[in-house]
Amino acid sequence: MQSIQTLMTTLERSPQWQANAGLRRVLARWPQLVGEAVAQHSRPTKIHRRVLQVAVSSAAWSQTLTFERSRILQNLHESLPETQSTISDMRFAAG
Repeated sequence: MQSIQTLMTTLERSPQWQANAGLRRVLARWPQLVGEAVAQHSRPTKIHRRVLQVAVSSAAWSQTLTFERSRILQNLHESLPETQSTISDMRFAAG
């Protein structure tokens, strides 16, 4: 029987895990990037073609965050410099 550490190491090396590593880092920092109040109404869902997709609780939040997109993107790049090469834009959608 394999140890949990061995299983985690194997999992972390898998292509699917590697593909989602950037999103997991963004999710971990999301409340600090946008603030607790905004984080309660939004959640990054995926990175597709260098665009961070964010689900929001309403169309009003989508519009508000679209106006704040540049600021959030700048905060993201400052907080997680590696995202500069993987995330170039953001899209907000109610869902």
